Amino acid sequence: MTWDEYYDKTNDWAVSTSVKKLSTLENIGTPKEVTDVIIIIGSEDKNGASRLLNKAIQSGVKFSGEELVDIWDSCNRESTYIAIHFSADKFTTKDLEDLSLCMAEEEIIELA
Repeated sequence: MTWDEYYDKTNDWAVSTSVKKLSTLENIGTPKEVTDVIIIIGSEDKNGASRLLNKAIQSGVKFSGEELVDIWDSCNRESTYIAIHFSADKFTTKDLEDLSLCMAEEEIIELA
């Protein structure tokens, strides 16, 4: 299944269906689209949302600080921190400011 097909149908599916269909994905969408779907899935299934986040990271998707804050409570912490460190090389000052809403000051300093 292509990302576009998956993304278009996610709002109509039960969360369990969205999670089951993850293994059929041939590609991954933009960071914004992935964030949208993670929030939907994570509202009921943090492990399923974490699977999508991990799949996105494996596909090379890098997220902004704002997107990572948006998914903060949708995924397990381990996957979220992997995404943060994977995306860190593209962070701007704004991204670090956004992340400071969720992370300790020492962690932000380390990312900077």
